[in-house]
Amino acid sequence: MAFSGWEDTSADAVFGTSGNVSDFGYTSAPDPVYDGNHSMFMTEDPVSGTPNAVVAWVGGIEAGDEITATMWFRGMDSVEDSTAKARLWGGYYDATDTSEHNSSAGGPSGFAGKNETWESMTHTWTADGTTSIFGLEVRIYSYGDNNMIWGDNLEISVNNDNATIEVAGSSSTPVVPGPAVGIAMLGGLAVVSRRRR
Repeated sequence: MAFSGWEDTSADAVFGTSGNVSDFGYTSAPDPVYDGNHSMFMTEDPVSGTPNAVVAWVGGIEAGDEITATMWFRGMDSVEDSTAKARLWGGYYDATDTSEHNSSAGGPSGFAGKNETWESMTHTWTADGTTSIFGLEVRIYSYGDNNMIWGDNLEISVNNDNATIEVAGSSSTPVVPGPAVGIAMLGGLAVVSRRRR
């Protein structure tokens, strides 16, 4: 299992972006932070399409491997029909480079972070063997001037002892010792928990 709380501000806040991501980086308390002193943020401008940022790489995966990720999100605004929000997504890559995107791995159908509320999203992907590299993506959904999200406390695991995980916001690249304890394999279902701060 690998974890990032975006506390290591010397590391990359994200590994790369796609689409209209106009800015990204670190936020420091008292600005929106779920835990600790820092979180990551990203903005969309102009508002169009579905921009995303890669926040983790999982390398050495094989068909049938299960990758589980949990992350907390918070969006701008408190109006239900125009609030910015986020979603976890996955992609298969030919290299650990966002320009080497091969195909989509899909993701959950829900959103997290609506109404200025910190929410967690959890999802499990089953690798289809397209490539040996999986990129965990954060998608932003913006509406007008409500074009900013924050993210914090990422946990990601894979049930392959030979795979490696690299997470943004952290300078370490651990070798993965199997699935994380305490993170349930949810068969592709998204789980959202709410916490207002």
